[in-house]
Amino acid sequence: MSSDDEVARAVRDLVLAGDRYRGEVGRSAGLGPSAVTTLALLYLEGPATPGRIARHLGITTASATQLLDRLEAAEHVRRRPNPADRRSCLVELRPAGHRYVAATYGDFRERIHRVVAGLPGEDVAAVAGFLRAASNILAGPGVVAG
Repeated sequence: MSSDDEVARAVRDLVLAGDRYRGEVGRSAGLGPSAVTTLALLYLEGPATPGRIARHLGITTASATQLLDRLEAAEHVRRRPNPADRRSCLVELRPAGHRYVAATYGDFRERIHRVVAGLPGEDVAAVAGFLRAASNILAGPGVVAG
């Protein structure tokens, strides 16, 4: 196996492990993967419009509305008027949603810190740069289904 193939397989394994992690933490709270991703987006980036959430998830605005209805009913999020656009609303975390993501993200960070702790500082910067570049290229246009 070439080193490029080895890296591609390692990235694939990381993506799959992340999916499993997100699924497990979601199941523990009765949430699906899209709900977990939405709560994490709001936690890390602050309030967002339903359109922003739909684009982030790669779903329709109608599907995002249904998801937000479920999250609102579970008291994880609330909608409020968007001061920048009267036709829109902003979705923000409620205290229960914030507590859930803070605990989940804290566990995630702790797991990653255990790996990073064993790396020299220059390697940490290189790994972080590689992961950002890989994330950008994987999320970009031109995905080919095979």
